[in-house]
Amino acid sequence: MSTAAVQQAVRARADGAAATGQDALAAETHHADVLPDLRSSVADRVLRFVRDEVRSPRLHTVPGEAFLPLLHVAQDEGYEVRTARHEGGAAFAALADAKLSGRPGLIAVNRSPGTANAVVAIDAAVADPTRLLVVVGGADLGSGGTRPDPRLVFQGTDIERLVGGIAPVVSLQDPGHLERDLAEVARLLADPVPRPVVLVVPEDLWDARVPRTLPTPTPPARTTPPASSDLLRRVAT
Repeated sequence: MSTAAVQQAVRARADGAAATGQDALAAETHHADVLPDLRSSVADRVLRFVRDEVRSPRLHTVPGEAFLPLLHVAQDEGYEVRTARHEGGAAFAALADAKLSGRPGLIAVNRSPGTANAVVAIDAAVADPTRLLVVVGGADLGSGGTRPDPRLVFQGTDIERLVGGIAPVVSLQDPGHLERDLAEVARLLADPVPRPVVLVVPEDLWDARVPRTLPTPTPPARTTPPASSDLLRRVAT
């Protein structure tokens, strides 16, 4: 075979390999478009918030179905998760984390009875002022986008009524308000007097896509302040 023929054969093979590579890249790009983008989900944003902004050292939990997407993202990101057999033990472990690290402790629980099991530790974080973030996987909002009647939902206890007298509760109702609600959580955690804060994320919002544009300014997130705040105000006056 002549030199020119060899060169032509090499060029043809290179052109074929390039075409194959382009086809593979196109297929991979199409595949990525089809798969859900976890980096723009509520679960991913919440994880980045607790890891990079709150700077909690690790997540303590009794794994539950109401916040599985958060656990999946934590695993994908290599964020440390410590599991326990009971939410009370997990919550007190998070409390110890806060004492030892100087950063807010972090626990994730299912809605009641998971939250109820953690209430004693939440109360302890008030009695001995400690920064503790409790992430609750709440009941589904459903297609209507409004809070369902707790009496008609499986494990649908109203979390604000359950723990609102002990710690402030921030409840996510719309993925478009996520940044506002996380900012409220950060503000509450930064209070001069350390205290626990509860963030409720409905089970069906974890995989919701977070808008890429900034949301329209809205009023501050609705929170349930501790009942003791009103008492202290009355005493002061």
